[in-house]
Amino acid sequence: MRRENEKKHQENIDFILKINEEYLAKSDAIFVQAPGLNMTIFVGENRSLASFKKKIINIPYNCQRANYTNMMEIYKKLISVQLEVNDETIKNMIS
Repeated sequence: MRRENEKKHQENIDFILKINEEYLAKSDAIFVQAPGLNMTIFVGENRSLASFKKKIINIPYNCQRANYTNMMEIYKKLISVQLEVNDETIKNMIS
């Protein structure tokens, strides 16, 4: 039963990625959070994202659950810009 569910899950992932293949091809980067062996679901041999392997970037943030709220938090972190100023002259100009 578990293997059957895993197979259905893989088919769902493949279907979703297939219908969005046009957008994936146009993108500069594809951010994925799939630690360990889970990454093979996406980029393993003959998998949906295998042809886009050079575009894949691991998300540098941990996500406790794959729900909308947590995904939006990670999205906001990915699109934000943080400026870190170490030079005292620049710090004085900004302040």
